[in-house]
Amino acid sequence: MKKSFFIILVIVIIIVVVLSVYSEINSHSKTPQSHSYLNCTDCNSTSDAQRIIAAPNDLKPMPDNIPQILKVSSSAFRNEGNIPSEFTCDGQDISPPLSITNVPKGAKTLSIIMDDPDAPMGTFTHWIIWNIPSSKTQFAKGEKFSFPQGLTSFGVTAYGGPCPPSGTHRYFFKIYALDTELDLSEGSSVMDLQKAMFGHVIMESTLMGKYSRN
Repeated sequence: MKKSFFIILVIVIIIVVVLSVYSEINSHSKTPQSHSYLNCTDCNSTSDAQRIIAAPNDLKPMPDNIPQILKVSSSAFRNEGNIPSEFTCDGQDISPPLSITNVPKGAKTLSIIMDDPDAPMGTFTHWIIWNIPSSKTQFAKGEKFSFPQGLTSFGVTAYGGPCPPSGTHRYFFKIYALDTELDLSEGSSVMDLQKAMFGHVIMESTLMGKYSRN
């Protein structure tokens, strides 16, 4: 009798344990799975950003205070495109039209340096100009400037267009947004300008064009 009671007790215990385990498993299967959210400020690459997991209702609107990127472009040629001969020593040798967008709010002046790093004797400076009001963002073709200009590698204080001895050279139009007006004399060198700008550059942008001669 005692043996039968013991066997029945063991069976009851086993049934209770099995039902308990089943109930636990069932409850987990009905619990929504949590998502891992990655703040995009922690993304180190495009692949990181693509791994963000979020339901549509979890997506937050883009903040209004994200700074825009300073950009320089030209209607005469695209970035990394060919510069028309009109703006070179083989043509009228006039400055190309330039457009600057997204100038930072704290900028007071703009500076421009145009150079050719592919010149045989080292970087050749074609144009240096500074203390351009930050409100001036459009530059017409061949525009005459009253802003101070520096001494280029041609030995003049004016724009000098591409004029490679041979082959294809790259020409970089570098735009700098500064938080101050520079105390720099007309005819200063590109190094003088770079030293004067040190610590005052808020943002910069570059437009690159190419020109070839046989």
